[in-house]
Amino acid sequence: MMDLNVNKKNLILGIIGSAFMMAGDLTLSLITPCDNDTGLFIRQAYFDGQYPAWKLIFMVLTGAAGVFGYWYGLEEMHNSILPEYGKTRKCFKICSMFFCFTGLVIHYGVGIGAYEVSYLAQHFDEETARRVVENYAGNILPGFYILYIPIAGIFIIHLIMLIMKKTIYSRRMICFSPILLMGIFALIPDIRQALGCNLTTLDYVCSQCSGNVSPFLYFLLCMVLPDGFKYEHTSPK
Repeated sequence: MMDLNVNKKNLILGIIGSAFMMAGDLTLSLITPCDNDTGLFIRQAYFDGQYPAWKLIFMVLTGAAGVFGYWYGLEEMHNSILPEYGKTRKCFKICSMFFCFTGLVIHYGVGIGAYEVSYLAQHFDEETARRVVENYAGNILPGFYILYIPIAGIFIIHLIMLIMKKTIYSRRMICFSPILLMGIFALIPDIRQALGCNLTTLDYVCSQCSGNVSPFLYFLLCMVLPDGFKYEHTSPK
């Protein structure tokens, strides 16, 4: 059975790790929105110089600390899968390793694109910045999409195991599944736009931070919710 002390330690480190990653996301999303903004990089705030070099350095440091903590949070998710499903646990472990490596790469890669826009727009002109970053995005984003596969795989595996009652947790925890929360947060800006609302900083925060705030909430809830609610039967020893 799962050791509760190890479980708690892993959850705490997972919460800290995802919080560090969110801090990096906020450097990208706490900007003034513009109706002409498109994608990850074509944002007027970046053209106006709102992504200076210190934010990129901050992203590197918080990203490194973040993936360290994430590893332990993912270890808790791995350990929550019942031991008899060894192949699934092994697949989850492999995806976890990819997650930690590729998560930092993507984190930093997005920061580089934002910094490129700000630097080039301020030292040359907006057209040059736009041309360079569009070329950058066209080359790097397809790579990111491939890297997202193992990242999504972690949370899909976890959701399936929850649904099939093959974890120590109750099906009630499906409500807080990271991949479902990611979808909700990512869709908020689209829903608001479909309703005719203007973009706000909060919309950027919801979309940019969705990938990290969702695991953060899941780790937190796994730690603070009553045992009778979150565990399938009795609390593990």
